[in-house]
Amino acid sequence: MAEPDLIAPTTIRVAVAKPKFGIYYALLIVSLCAMLGACLMMYLFIRANGGFGTVKGKVAAVERPTTSFVAKC
Repeated sequence: MAEPDLIAPTTIRVAVAKPKFGIYYALLIVSLCAMLGACLMMYLFIRANGGFGTVKGKVAAVERPTTSFVAKC
């Protein structure tokens, strides 16, 4: 019997360059732009409302309760 390598037709191999810009690369660029845009919008929103560390309005965490739960028991 003949070996399988001798019976099989020869295949022609052609070197094809990989695409430099694929769909996954495009999706990465779109997601990067979305993340940068969201960070910019968040920064502008914080800056428009008084900046970092600014507390506006009544803050319940600062006020101390007049009676504690332990004192009632």
